[in-house]
Amino acid sequence: MIWRLALVQLFFTLSWTVYVIFLPGLFKQAGIELHWLPWLLIVDQLIFAAMDIGLGVWLDRSQQLLDKVRNCFLAAVVISCAVFMALPWLAGNVPSGLFVVAVIVWVVCSSVLRVPPLFFMSKAVAANHAEGKTMPIGVAGYFFGIGVAGALAPYLTITLKNIDPLLPFVLASAALLAATLALRPMLANQTNADTAAKLPMPQVLNIDFKLALPLLLAVALFASGVQLHVAVNSAKYFTAAHPGASLEWLMPLFWVGFSVAMFPASQWLKHGADADNLLAQIAYATQTMLLAGLVGSLTLFVCVFTTSLGTLIALQILAGAAWATVMLALFSAVSAMGKACAPSETGLWLGAALALMALATAGRIALVLMLSSNPSLASFKLELPWMTALGWTLAAVLIFVFTRVLRRAESSN
Repeated sequence: MIWRLALVQLFFTLSWTVYVIFLPGLFKQAGIELHWLPWLLIVDQLIFAAMDIGLGVWLDRSQQLLDKVRNCFLAAVVISCAVFMALPWLAGNVPSGLFVVAVIVWVVCSSVLRVPPLFFMSKAVAANHAEGKTMPIGVAGYFFGIGVAGALAPYLTITLKNIDPLLPFVLASAALLAATLALRPMLANQTNADTAAKLPMPQVLNIDFKLALPLLLAVALFASGVQLHVAVNSAKYFTAAHPGASLEWLMPLFWVGFSVAMFPASQWLKHGADADNLLAQIAYATQTMLLAGLVGSLTLFVCVFTTSLGTLIALQILAGAAWATVMLALFSAVSAMGKACAPSETGLWLGAALALMALATAGRIALVLMLSSNPSLASFKLELPWMTALGWTLAAVLIFVFTRVLRRAESSN
């Protein structure tokens, strides 16, 4: 199940990479001016954020209709793959407005590959807890696929940029559809999984957004910092350390560290997931987030100063590992937070976490667009490495605050 989930996220993320690589050419074919391209990418992320929350709430409210939910999930994936496969043809054969509508349909339908797999996986691992399957290990599979895709992205950008887009779009769609259909065993029998999930873990605490505000702000800062570090700061670090550096070999290092750290970190977090009450699970996960956040913030600060390419390579791998641990701990925590609510709000909390990731991506695109269109802000761009490191430090402080809030909540219960 875990490796099937990893393959789905691998091909889903690679399809997004293919889309971004070929989108400028598709815009030209469709007769759309290129200055609209970043705005469409921002809209895509905003749609993802809205769908993450909406689908999460819908899944929570459809606990007794999960067979129908499964069918809707698979139908949406089929539509998504069909539309994605057709995008290269649509770009040159339909009005530009219809092409944009097709892109939006693809984004809306493909958004079902974000929250629902995590939701169904949380139910499946709850049913198989006695067999050693826990949420951190399932989350590790989900994000391992994303990490591998992130590492492959620079190579794909170089390899695919001069070929006809039809073949990559068809292959990406076919691979994603096949991987998603392989998830059907995980999607089945969710009623039994849900029943099993309720028995050993009684409701202990209703956690609302006010109580979790420090955690949510920390997630936003962590995600924004990673977006700036990977997409803006890293290339600057490498070229400063070695002007002739081959970025296509160096840029994936963050995601290499991210992917390699996934399963070792999941084994660490498994100890917390084995706790016999949900508050203990949340506390263990957030304490792990705090530790990883501090390691990551220190790593980002050192990146600002180092002039050694070898040191920078090690720091990039370490930063990726820190982010992997933060992500695993976060989704382990929010899954337990959802189960601690009555009725269960697992989908809502998983959706909120992923929505913050999408908003961070949209914010990074908007910031880069603003900086590129306003030369007077060039000095501000020089401060981004410092801001990234400070943002992670502040996020770690907020996680510490949240652990204090949890402790008070535990004592009051």
